[in-house]
Amino acid sequence: MRCFGFTLTELLVSLSVLSVLLGFAAPSWRQTQDKVQLISLYQQLIHDVQTARVQALQRGTTLKLLRTTGCAWGSSNATDWSCGWQLQVAETSEVLASHRSEFALRIVFSNATPLSINGQGNLSGLGVRWVFQTAAGLTQVVCINTTGRIRSTVGDTCS
Repeated sequence: MRCFGFTLTELLVSLSVLSVLLGFAAPSWRQTQDKVQLISLYQQLIHDVQTARVQALQRGTTLKLLRTTGCAWGSSNATDWSCGWQLQVAETSEVLASHRSEFALRIVFSNATPLSINGQGNLSGLGVRWVFQTAAGLTQVVCINTTGRIRSTVGDTCS
């Protein structure tokens, strides 16, 4: 009678080969995850700034986009937005939207003061930027130029 299956030696060799292949793939996988998290977060910020402009127009009042605090990877520096951001009505401090960062990415805003959006949808502090950076050194920047145009680019400068 013939038995079908794997011997212990064949199984161990197969597992050894698989572990070597996974060892080569792991750094690439981590870098891909970092890149996806980075893209997700900076696209969320762009979306939130555009939504804030629309809400300011609809309400006819000034709104503020400001940083949040309280995450393990954030600092107390006024330009550190690593924990996330929230949108508030300037006069009442009513929070309209909030986005907490779930990823340990470094986000630095070029101003120490919040971004304001007036009732006409105009942004204060034009010529500002947020720099998003992973621990592995992947960097993306979100820029608002002097005309209010929002764009993103690879690197840490808007040029």
